[in-house]
Amino acid sequence: MMFFFTTFTHEPRFYKPVAAYVGFVLSVAWIYVIANEVVDVVSMIGVMAGVSHELLGLTILAWANSIGDMVADFSVARQGFPRMAISAAIGGPLFNLMIGFGVSFFIAKAQGKHVTTHIQHQHGVDT
Repeated sequence: MMFFFTTFTHEPRFYKPVAAYVGFVLSVAWIYVIANEVVDVVSMIGVMAGVSHELLGLTILAWANSIGDMVADFSVARQGFPRMAISAAIGGPLFNLMIGFGVSFFIAKAQGKHVTTHIQHQHGVDT
């Protein structure tokens, strides 16, 4: 049955591009749902263990968010492109940070909201 629908003896039928777009949208939806469920489960485990949401966000959830990038960077380095892997390890999170803040500040300003940031700087090193 699959062989019949995947042979290329004729021009692709009209529904194949539509199926590709629907498949992409459904994949994004599934990733979104699964990611939210994983975050909820980890948050619930943290609540049951008495760990604050801030600590969970700064440790476990942040590490889990970076695993995909780490695997991709390792595979690029193993293929013989270590400079590209280092650039991706630095540039990827920096790009996400800049786009995340930039888009959110842009949306806030477009809605007419006043955006202020407070940065506390502490001299010295705490031990």
